[in-house]
Amino acid sequence: MNNRDISLAILITFLWALNFIVIKIGLESFPPLLFSALRFILCAIPLVFFIDRKGMSFKTIIGVGFFLGFIKFGLLFVGMHLGMTAALSSVVLQVQTFFTAILAYFILKQTLSLIKISGMIIAFFGIAGMFVDRLNNTEIGFYSFSLIVIAGFAWAVSNIITNKSEKVEPFSLVIWMSLVPPIPLFILSYFFETNQIVVLMNIGFKEIIVLLYTSGISTLFGFAIWSRLIKENGASQIAPFSLLVPVFGVALSYIYGETLTLIEIISSLVMFIGLIVFVIGERFLKNK
Repeated sequence: MNNRDISLAILITFLWALNFIVIKIGLESFPPLLFSALRFILCAIPLVFFIDRKGMSFKTIIGVGFFLGFIKFGLLFVGMHLGMTAALSSVVLQVQTFFTAILAYFILKQTLSLIKISGMIIAFFGIAGMFVDRLNNTEIGFYSFSLIVIAGFAWAVSNIITNKSEKVEPFSLVIWMSLVPPIPLFILSYFFETNQIVVLMNIGFKEIIVLLYTSGISTLFGFAIWSRLIKENGASQIAPFSLLVPVFGVALSYIYGETLTLIEIISSLVMFIGLIVFVIGERFLKNK
């Protein structure tokens, strides 16, 4: 990889980490389900009229849109609304890596090496520590944590759907699948949230910036650059950079003013170590 691509990969992971802070700011103004629905509308419109499906089936688009757009992001926004910090959300959401590997083992018949299993076991202790801490904290804390974990599982399901699809163009997929989540999100928002009309009528500069960032910068720009980097350098070269997302996420959350308990810090470190072992452990051993 050249220095430009390395810099771009680091930049995108930084922008994705910053997105957790932006979401937290957006939740100060928007109900979570309405917020998520608006974000996806801006991801799809107007680009869907100019970007071709690239041969992707509607089955793939609907599947990814439902699990990634509707369930994953819907639960992420609700979980953060209920009290999950941006820092902890950026870390816990990485369980999608392990869920993806487990689902791939059973559904796609992909192998799981001893190194990857070891990484998953290490990470499990980190997740268990967070779980116990949130359980002993408040009932809301337990529910918000659980929603982020389920969001990670939904993300993993969408990864399997994408993996099974014969034709996938990541940038086009993001745009087209963004047509799926708004309708169910708006319906749920109508029944479970209030003051939507008031919120929409009082959108100001801050809310516009938040929506543009979550849709345009984090999603469209981020995935466009990320998919290009994967095409030019290969997934094995680019994927490890995703480890920077929780690192940047915790650092940015600290600057934002969030704090973590001692158990949350230790548990996050344990999970991150497991993630490192899982993602780059085999490569490290091969290079020794």
